[in-house]
Amino acid sequence: MTQSCQCSFDLECLRQLAHGDDGLLQNLLKTLQEDLECEIRAISQDAVNPDEKKISASLHRLKGIACLIDAGPLAQAALALSEQHGKDRARHVHLLWVMANLGDDIERARSATGSDL
Repeated sequence: MTQSCQCSFDLECLRQLAHGDDGLLQNLLKTLQEDLECEIRAISQDAVNPDEKKISASLHRLKGIACLIDAGPLAQAALALSEQHGKDRARHVHLLWVMANLGDDIERARSATGSDL
């Protein structure tokens, strides 16, 4: 059974990447969640101790993740901060909020797909 997810990313993109392999889908979701947690720590640290090279690298990775899973809100928030060269505190906070929501959505997707398998 395919469960629909009203969330901040397209679960079907990941299903296609997994070629219908439910175990691989779970691994992709787990890896995505771990990577996102890493980026949340990096963005949080940068908000306190700005480093343009580090924030630029992190934003590049986040935009890549956003494209891979069709996460429009993440792409928009990362781009908005990128346009300010990582120097806008309000955009830092917004990006962290978007990332936290995405993390929640990934956790829900992991639970839903795990119970569907």
